[in-house]
Amino acid sequence: MDWFRSFAIKQPGWFSLLITVMILVVYIIAGILAALVSTNAIADNLIQAFVRVLGAIAFAVIVFRFGWQHISGLRRLGSLMPWLAGLSILGYEFVTHVLPLAVDADFGNGISAEAISVALNALATGPLEEIPFRGLILIAFVQLWAFKKNGIIKSVIAGSFFFGASHLIHLLLGRPFPQAMAIVLNAFLAGIYYSAIVLRWKTIWPAVTLHSLLNALVAIVAFHTPGFKEPADVLFLAALLQIPVVIAALFILWKIRPEEVIPSHI
Repeated sequence: MDWFRSFAIKQPGWFSLLITVMILVVYIIAGILAALVSTNAIADNLIQAFVRVLGAIAFAVIVFRFGWQHISGLRRLGSLMPWLAGLSILGYEFVTHVLPLAVDADFGNGISAEAISVALNALATGPLEEIPFRGLILIAFVQLWAFKKNGIIKSVIAGSFFFGASHLIHLLLGRPFPQAMAIVLNAFLAGIYYSAIVLRWKTIWPAVTLHSLLNALVAIVAFHTPGFKEPADVLFLAALLQIPVVIAALFILWKIRPEEVIPSHI
C-alpha cells in the first residue's frame, strides 16, 4: 500500500483519475448486480444502495491504509460548527435547488415503500462519493501543494474539478448536453464548499450528510414527479445561486494555514 500512497502524493492527477474511474465502476457493478438479482424496483434500489455502501467502506479502508484518517476527518464527527454550516447549506440548497424542481411533484398518496428505497439508494451516494473525493483525492492534492502559494485553494479546485467531471457520466445516461453540463457545474461548485468543511473543521461527516440528504431530497422529488426532468435553466440558476456559498468557502480556505491541515511539509 505504500507504493499506492506514494503514487497518490507524487501524481495526484493520475491518482484522482484512477479513483474517479473506480467510483464509476462501483456504480456500474451496483447497476448490473441489481439487474441480475432484483425482482422489483424496491429490491433494485436496496441492492444498489448496499453495493454503494460496500464501495464507500472499501474507499474508507484505503484512507486508513494511507494513514489519512485524521487529515480527512474520517475519524472525527467534529464540533457543532461544521454541522451548523452543513445544515445552513442544506436549507439554502433546499430553497434554491430542490423546491424549484418540485413544482410538479405530487405527494398526494404520501411516501411509498418504493420512494423510501429510492431515497436510501440516493443516500448511499453521499459516502460513496465524499470518502474518495474528499478523503483521498482532495488530500492527495493537499499533500503535494499545501505549502505552496495558495496551495490549499488550488488543491480544492483540482479535487472539485474531478468531482464535477465524474458527473459527465450523465451524458452517457442520455441527458441532453446543456443539462449534463449544468449538473457538472453544480457538482464542481458543491465540491468547493464540501472541501472547505472538511479542511476547516477536520471532519468529513457533515459533508457526507449534506451530500446524502440533498441527493435523497432530489430523488424523492423525482420519484413523485411524472416525467421528471431537471431543466437546464433551473440547474444553471441553482449553480448561480451557489456563488455566495462558494465565495464564503473560498474565504474560509484562504484563511487556513497549511500547518492546520497537515502537520508538516511532505
